[in-house]
Amino acid sequence: MKHARTSTILLALVALSLLASGCIITTDAAPFAPFGSEVTVSGEWDVDGAAPTLSSCGDIVTIRALVCETSSGANCLANTRLTFSCAAGAFDTRPTPILVSGTYYVVWEALNSSGARLQASQPALLSAFGSHVVFPIPDFAPGATAFDPSGTAVSLDGIWDVNGAAPTVQSCGDIATVRVVICQNAAATICWTSAALTFPCSDGGFDTRPTRVLAAGSYHSLWEALDSNGNVLQETTPLPLVVNTHATLITPDFDGALPPTSLTVQFRFQDAPLSTQYLICSGAMVASNQFTYTLHEGTGVSAPAISGPTNQLCSQGSSVLFSDNANYTFDGEPYTVSFSASENVSGCVSTWSGICTFSLTVGTANTVTCDATVVSTGSC
Repeated sequence: MKHARTSTILLALVALSLLASGCIITTDAAPFAPFGSEVTVSGEWDVDGAAPTLSSCGDIVTIRALVCETSSGANCLANTRLTFSCAAGAFDTRPTPILVSGTYYVVWEALNSSGARLQASQPALLSAFGSHVVFPIPDFAPGATAFDPSGTAVSLDGIWDVNGAAPTVQSCGDIATVRVVICQNAAATICWTSAALTFPCSDGGFDTRPTRVLAAGSYHSLWEALDSNGNVLQETTPLPLVVNTHATLITPDFDGALPPTSLTVQFRFQDAPLSTQYLICSGAMVASNQFTYTLHEGTGVSAPAISGPTNQLCSQGSSVLFSDNANYTFDGEPYTVSFSASENVSGCVSTWSGICTFSLTVGTANTVTCDATVVSTGSC
């Protein structure tokens, strides 16, 4: 089906096939935009069950609240007005509103001096209606003594894939940067990263040589994919990293944006009643110079149309290309195309009609051939 484009990645790939079933077209909501000028916000956070101090914060330098669209913590947005020093312990935006009225989910993050996420809360429901709302209170574990594996003994290199291949600007989609995170333990609760280990997604790889960036030692490493706001979109499982002079990191494969989906329908017309030969429209017709087609959102011609009816001259060919665009995108649900043509040659009236139902493979160029049979009446 065809629907308004979203940032959500389309994952299901449905094989192209002729089906006798319907399809559904859905119009998606506007992009997630929770920040505005309707609701003021306040909140606080604890560390080890109490108001934070510089001592209890330890290597937790920054606390920030993310506003998320779903209960799974997907599609989260950060805001500088929801980013605070750990020891502050509380905030209040009044009298300045920063949210639009609505229902959201809040995720709190504890970050170190490099911006690496040390801890994160589970998404908590936030009903932001009225003039003011109070965020749920998280309780972070005490910050550890500073963990800083940076040094001059070890260089690193590595590559990453997106959708199983070397990344491109298009395939990266919402992934703006990829970074390497070095952790003190396998649970990845005490971690460090650096601007020197953060790279544009489309780079596809890095090599710090001849520069050495780590001290020799035993660590755990993981990869993170970040959006343009610095939010972690994807994260790999921490793996042991024992280094002395140089190390090549295990290659991760991130889920990125799928390429546009397109559909080319090749329309063919029966040469004559009972004939097994199907031709392009200019080959089958003598007097008529056009046909009419419609792309439907379900099974049969009674289903709503997403394109057409449209007339096409035979001189323009017998194929029609439907492509993803700024407002609509295909998915793997079924579609139906119907088309017709007619002509009258010396009292012989020929009428062609065809209906085809099919599914698409998302992220590829799909081609479907649809045949119309002919009925002739009159002096033929």
